[in-house]
Amino acid sequence: LRNTYGSTPLLLATLEGHRSIVHMLLERGASPRIADAYQNTPLMAASKLGRFEIAKLLLAHGADPSYADEDGQTAVSCAVAHGFTALADLLRSRESSSAVRLLSTSASAAAAP
Repeated sequence: LRNTYGSTPLLLATLEGHRSIVHMLLERGASPRIADAYQNTPLMAASKLGRFEIAKLLLAHGADPSYADEDGQTAVSCAVAHGFTALADLLRSRESSSAVRLLSTSASAAAAP
């Protein structure tokens, strides 16, 4: 389900700051990885608006902190550009842990017989 701009209900709830609706949508299977027509994900929107608690929910449900739009903007760069330092720090820590998991998974797959 999307509107004219490709926005999902999850992205719209994030933009409006409706944490309880974001939580409900995520619990019912909404994907935090779907971008709109402008390549904005819910995590990028949360990062631009300083929605720390919503960002934590999105990350806990699989949002990708390293996703970049065609201009190379990520959730981290959005948070930094808008002055949300604590949120940028959270996202950086999740980027690092995602990279470690990816490397670990790749190494395990390469070592498998």
